[in-house]
Amino acid sequence: MVGTERDAMPRILLVEDNPLHVRLVRSMLQDEWALTDDLHRVASLTDGLKHLNAEPVDCVLLDLM
Repeated sequence: MVGTERDAMPRILLVEDNPLHVRLVRSMLQDEWALTDDLHRVASLTDGLKHLNAEPVDCVLLDLM
């Protein structure tokens, strides 16, 4: 079975509270994969865990300090 390009797109959860960093990561991913709908962003770890319970993703990018 041959997958579509959409199937090959990774579903990414970005846990980041800094809007500048969000724009930077989104831009880098857009350049690489033309990601638009497959990048989900939340501002806190709590919201990230809620998102993961509701919707699976392929990759989580986070900045914990």
